[in-house]
Amino acid sequence: MALLKQILNQLNIDLEAIEKDLIKGLPETYAGDRLLPEALYTSEEDAANILASLNLKPGDRVVDLGCGIGSLVLTGAQNYSDITFWGIEVVEERLQVARACAQELKLNNLKLIQGHLTEVNIPRADVYFIYLATGKTYSHLINQLLRESSSRDFKIVAIESHGDLLPDLQSRSWLKVIHSIPLKSERHSPRALIFESINNNYESQLKRSLMLLDRDLRIHGECNWTAEDRHLWEHAFTRNDWKFVSIHRSPKIEQLSCHLCEFSTFSTIKSPETSGDIPLNKIQKIILKD
Repeated sequence: MALLKQILNQLNIDLEAIEKDLIKGLPETYAGDRLLPEALYTSEEDAANILASLNLKPGDRVVDLGCGIGSLVLTGAQNYSDITFWGIEVVEERLQVARACAQELKLNNLKLIQGHLTEVNIPRADVYFIYLATGKTYSHLINQLLRESSSRDFKIVAIESHGDLLPDLQSRSWLKVIHSIPLKSERHSPRALIFESINNNYESQLKRSLMLLDRDLRIHGECNWTAEDRHLWEHAFTRNDWKFVSIHRSPKIEQLSCHLCEFSTFSTIKSPETSGDIPLNKIQKIILKD
């Protein structure tokens, strides 16, 4: 963070002192331990390498979900004038540092937002950076991004912070790893992973969901809903959003829909999010409709 350190010195900002005070008063932990100040921020060199691997296009939008003092978005906004960067941070003291640096650099393509990630309106973006999100905050972000993936493509850049972020993202069926970037600075993991959203239409998601539902009906006689299935089925049934599936039906979809009616021990299933029963034959009729 050579340039950032230079600006901090010019502005007489003691970042180390700020972080020591913050860590004393904030319940930020990973794997039961206190956060290390030196592991909080992405270096300018690492930020430049990651951004270069994203193949950004003019007009793209990049959002850092938990930007800290803004080291990544400051580096990006300075080097990519035709890209809009957003930084969201809950700690006002850190954001004050980012604002001061942005003003010093006269950046007009950087927007900074103070607030909790579960409470602010996260801008739609082409790239999202995730580092420190855990617990309910992480679940909120993942569910929101899952919903976004049903209508558009985007990338997620993840840097490990607490030991299970990268494995969890790698386990998501709607994400695939497209790049692994070595990190020069000391972090909790030596590499950053870049994910791309996949299965972002209802045909492909429905195929997977029907397979899972058919499996559960055969083996258990009941539905074990995952977060992805809950969103898909709740959306499909409450909004009657089956047009894409009926237009682009496949033999596998037809076969699975028949299995649903043939092997189920009941004629309806309950919507995971709404009251009332859903007739299984409704699925078959809509999917097989000419």
